[in-house]
Amino acid sequence: MNEKHVSIKTDNGTIRGMLHEPTCIDKDLLLIVIIHGYFSANRVGPSRLYLEISRYLCEKGYCVLRCDALGVGDSDGNFSDVTFKSELRDFRIVCEYATNLYLGNQIVLIGHSMGANLALRLTKDTDSVSGALMLAPAIELRGGTDQLFDDTQRVELAHQGWTLRKGLHINAKFIDEIKYDFAIGIAGQISKPFVVIQGEADELYDPIGAKLLARSNNIGRLVSIPMSDHNFLAPFRSNLLTTILNELTQLQSLSDGPIYDLPN
Repeated sequence: MNEKHVSIKTDNGTIRGMLHEPTCIDKDLLLIVIIHGYFSANRVGPSRLYLEISRYLCEKGYCVLRCDALGVGDSDGNFSDVTFKSELRDFRIVCEYATNLYLGNQIVLIGHSMGANLALRLTKDTDSVSGALMLAPAIELRGGTDQLFDDTQRVELAHQGWTLRKGLHINAKFIDEIKYDFAIGIAGQISKPFVVIQGEADELYDPIGAKLLARSNNIGRLVSIPMSDHNFLAPFRSNLLTTILNELTQLQSLSDGPIYDLPN
């Protein structure tokens, strides 16, 4: 396995990430792009979730790219400037970079939490994306967005437009975008295969949201991980990894020939 740092220059700064390549690359396998969540998340992921997914899939022969959006992790910018739209913009650029890297035109996205919602839109609007796996999508937040903040934080969001949560500068604009996120309606417009993978004991999002998302389109499917939490922690992670591999294998069977060609 080869792991190397990547830098993607944009008009707003440099996006940084990590590319995982197997020693022997099979050009017929899917190219995977991982999209991180929002709160306290970067390309490593909660309890190294995205790192573990990347290395596991790379061992199975997949090329995997995971990057930080601008303002997150090692990428340029400030977290206080991050919005849903800015992350959507950044991951469009990442998808374009991934496609050009392998001279191909199709990739599969793996998005977690708010990253799953980003993956949903990119799957709908990006020609190079042929499908997506959405892990614990941010649909039915238990208690609404208010449950993420205490009384003082809610007042600060309302009156000064930002607050601090777990040491992070949270932008009220981002929270407003979450409240008016019409993910289920967008999913109904997707013409590409997508799979929703949901922990049955998700402490942040009610699994009913994942069910509604999968049922919004006859192309979508729901796979549940029994007893798992939102971040698929250690007792459930091996089940998650196996599930991801199985679903990618099924997506691969739906593709027509090679997904990407290797550079000369």
